[in-house]
Amino acid sequence: MTLIAEDQRHAGSELPVSVRSLDDEKKRALYQTAFHRTVNHSGWGNRLTGNCLPACQLILDDVKSHCKDAHIVIGQIYAGSKPETASKEISRIQAFAAGKGPCQTPSFHAWIDIGDDDFLDIVGASWLADQGFIKFNSIDFLDAARARENGAEYVSAIQDPTSVGAFYNLITASKGNK
Repeated sequence: MTLIAEDQRHAGSELPVSVRSLDDEKKRALYQTAFHRTVNHSGWGNRLTGNCLPACQLILDDVKSHCKDAHIVIGQIYAGSKPETASKEISRIQAFAAGKGPCQTPSFHAWIDIGDDDFLDIVGASWLADQGFIKFNSIDFLDAARARENGAEYVSAIQDPTSVGAFYNLITASKGNK
């Protein structure tokens, strides 16, 4: 039921025109691809919200077919003002990825950098809406322009593929997933 509600929530959303390496039509298509692949992915759950990293993994090759240098970024997303604890949160992510932090998975968010100072975040808007930021409820995906327009701030912790892969593997192992 959640999946239907998420899909219906975004049906008919108006999207501003953009000129980036991925236009809004392609970004929306990638959002839909991630949505459908996540539904069929048993490893993490069957919805986008709360599954940013596997959703990014599931569409990265598709994004790379449009933006060859696309890569996953792990960090944090904030709406409104960034908390005083932001630098500690980023440090925890970096330590966990390096295997130097506590065994507990840190709070994090993942998105795809598509170059040209733009990104594709197919989960962030729904996550922010779930956190009580109602204005994100009618947005299906975030990119640099939408994030600025709606007061979302992204802070990167790791983005080199080796570290992101290590982070993914650590989290997958802690969840008992493949």
